[in-house]
Amino acid sequence: MEDQGLAERRRDPADRRRHIVEITEAGAAALERVDTAVSAAERELFGGLTDAEQALLRSLLDRVVVDPAGRDCGAE
Repeated sequence: MEDQGLAERRRDPADRRRHIVEITEAGAAALERVDTAVSAAERELFGGLTDAEQALLRSLLDRVVVDPAGRDCGAE
């Protein structure tokens, strides 16, 4: 991201071991484009659902385990 100009990294003046990472104007613009695209995709995908159905779907998806480190998907 730094190479693409989306973020900048600099040393923390209070603790030279730390780096502070900040989003750049180009990074903020890219994030806005992504947010717009995601919103459009969600409207298209979930447009046929009521607000209540969308809320239920989101709450169910929030409960799905997405950390593959603790799972062996090939095990029976």
